[in-house]
Amino acid sequence: MAHAKLSRRPFLKYALAATTLPRCAWAVDTSDPDVVVIGAGAAGLAAAKTLLNAGVTVQVIEASDRTGGRAWTETETFSVPYDLGCHWLSEADINPWIAYGKSNGFTLYEDPGEEYLYANGQRLRQSETDALYEALDAFYQQVGRAASAGVDAPVSNYLDWDNPWAMTIAGVITHDSFGKELSEISTFDFIEEEEPYDWFCREGFGSLVAHYGSDIPVQTGVVATAVRWGGPGVRVETTAGTLNAKAVIITVSTGVLAAQKIRFDPPLPAAKAQSFDALPMGVYQHIALMFSADVFGLGPDSYARPVAQTMNEPALISNVAGTGLTMIYVGGDLARNLENAGTDAAVDFGFQHVQNMLGRDVSKQFVKGHFMRWGQYPWTLGSYASPRPGAKGMREILRQPVGDRIFFAGEACHTELWATCAGAYLSGIETVESVMGLPALRS
Repeated sequence: MAHAKLSRRPFLKYALAATTLPRCAWAVDTSDPDVVVIGAGAAGLAAAKTLLNAGVTVQVIEASDRTGGRAWTETETFSVPYDLGCHWLSEADINPWIAYGKSNGFTLYEDPGEEYLYANGQRLRQSETDALYEALDAFYQQVGRAASAGVDAPVSNYLDWDNPWAMTIAGVITHDSFGKELSEISTFDFIEEEEPYDWFCREGFGSLVAHYGSDIPVQTGVVATAVRWGGPGVRVETTAGTLNAKAVIITVSTGVLAAQKIRFDPPLPAAKAQSFDALPMGVYQHIALMFSADVFGLGPDSYARPVAQTMNEPALISNVAGTGLTMIYVGGDLARNLENAGTDAAVDFGFQHVQNMLGRDVSKQFVKGHFMRWGQYPWTLGSYASPRPGAKGMREILRQPVGDRIFFAGEACHTELWATCAGAYLSGIETVESVMGLPALRS
């Protein structure tokens, strides 16, 4: 979901063999499956497909009325593909969705990566922007040195707040990446190395994920309410009845888990429950504005960033796929405040922000806007997770199974590609490797 132009992750090689598995007819047991998968986002779909291809019976339940989770493309609002969630195919060198998209007829293309700075209604010359990138690089290096020295502290400690670029840098971290204020971000999940190699899907990232899951049997509109694991196997209680299984894979967000939307009987170990709170969800989302023309005049998929004086001046991607759609990405406190203010207020804020950047009236080209409130979306309660300062090691605890029958997967569980749809997908597959080792499934 995050805008990964300034990536937090080092380069990683990963096997992609599971992306091209052939479709086939699977055995489905809706009453007593081998495994229940809770959640039909990227992690749940990947886990289910991997299990089904191994001959394991699976029942996938999804609380919402669709598959895909935080990868969600729709065309009704603007009559063009519009990603309400995941948009950037980050870490393109290793992202499995690119291989899948190419082999299934989707239009994938590289992010042009052109970014322009604006101040006082004017676009700055390249020579005027060098100081920003020097200050940003110095900040990344300071945080990186602290993490290397074993310091688990808020990254806000390492920003020179008197620097004239401080608010712009803070916006890069909060609005572009983490969806949290700098005081809420740990040095240990903040990687200084830049990896700006992203791709786009013209049909929408959510369309790609929906296609991947289109042949997986999923019961939508079914909410998991309890997991009982006191005896052999597990009993998953839902709003549509109870499922008995040998194991359950839980792929819902840490926001849903921390809110105790699913009860566990007996209660989970204390460290496991603490890991939900230790990896809280950030709030990152798009203010989407449709214009009848390329109002910035930068060409398709170009980035525009204001020289910020406050945290209320986020960056944006303009003319998405040449459609006229602009998406302003907001995170942290600003995103939460706009959620509380409502969709109309968020759209008004976004339109005024574009006017301020361009220094001219663009109302004649404005068609309409939309705002997705992920922090208040009941099936995620946020956008993606990262650990609180001082929560080192909690991601590993989150990944660990309980009682050899309760397993966890999702973007929050992946060590390198957290906060991405690719990380969720890979986490689902990796979790299946542990599930397949259960004696109950081998018998």
